[in-house]
Amino acid sequence: MPFSTSDVLILTADYTLTPTQPCLRLSIATPTPKMTSTILARCHCSLFHLPLPIAPLPHDTILCHCAMCRRITGAPYASGLSIPSASSAAVAEAVAKAGLKVYIAGPKREWWFCAVCGSHVLVRVTDVKSEEKGGWKVMVGAIDGIVGDGGDGELRKGSLERVVGNVFVEDTGDGGLAMLFQGGEGERKVKYWEGDVGDREIEDINKWVTTRAEVAEAEAPAEERLEASCHCGGVRFHLLRLDDDTTKKHRASLCMCRSCRLSVGQSLTAWVMRIPFNRVIRDDGRPVDNSLFGTLRRYQSSEHKSRDFCGTCGASVLCYDRGRAGVVDVLLGVLQSTEGVRAKSWLEWDVNGIYPGGDVVDKDLQRTVEENYKRLG
Repeated sequence: MPFSTSDVLILTADYTLTPTQPCLRLSIATPTPKMTSTILARCHCSLFHLPLPIAPLPHDTILCHCAMCRRITGAPYASGLSIPSASSAAVAEAVAKAGLKVYIAGPKREWWFCAVCGSHVLVRVTDVKSEEKGGWKVMVGAIDGIVGDGGDGELRKGSLERVVGNVFVEDTGDGGLAMLFQGGEGERKVKYWEGDVGDREIEDINKWVTTRAEVAEAEAPAEERLEASCHCGGVRFHLLRLDDDTTKKHRASLCMCRSCRLSVGQSLTAWVMRIPFNRVIRDDGRPVDNSLFGTLRRYQSSEHKSRDFCGTCGASVLCYDRGRAGVVDVLLGVLQSTEGVRAKSWLEWDVNGIYPGGDVVDKDLQRTVEENYKRLG
């Protein structure tokens, strides 16, 4: 399907949206004759791949930290860019050709993911109260790069999103990873809301997080097991504390590598790393053993790594590495600690920051996250 500059709409954040509108949305502004950017959206296995012309990058985005977004994707938050309506037919054709699966989490949106590799690539708005009803959004992590202007189809790196707000921070219990997106270009003011846009605004996210942590430490009972589940409940298990360490904490880390981005569908992924099999207990009481259980499906993402995702809702859940026998990595987004997303008494964050730094598309986002990384504690 041919595209022209006049087909493209500029996407901007609109803080006047009402709380009844869904997350993962950007408002549509007036078209301008400015040059457009073309991105390549794809899943990890490339069964779904589609070049999309959009307004010049980066786009203003509002990250959603709600429990639903975390448990559907496995990521610590969700972020998407609205696709111009002129591209809807091309998107629908690519979806049908790739045989993407749909997960309907409620009346407001449909989540579309690859049945082969589990990549969450698209969201379709179905909320009857939304002006965007019927519109598509591409997950930012499913953007494999920016198509070069030389006509050779070469992909280049560049700034994709400029985070201007965070919604449903209250859902995280402890702020989750929302504090990682402070500042950035021109030290702009990033907004935080306890609920949706227009709900109670959090004036000082760092103070808010500190206060919540103090309350949780004083009131929350010590958990003997850390529950985990995808959104549909087809995959359930729990973690036990380490029994060979003085802190008994598991190691957690962030990743922005291409493989994780394309597999999960978000620019930033968070993992609980190298957990011994006997510390991850399935809902039938048996420890994990590199075999599938529940509604899990497996995708071999590289020679050494396999990734397990829920075949019903598409949540990324586990990752096994052939070079590390007897251990498994778990996505942070499926954990359900009463302390909050960061599960402070359970997890100790890797001091080395983001892995691997050299394989990042959006270097500006990487710099912002790295500057705030120490706030995870």
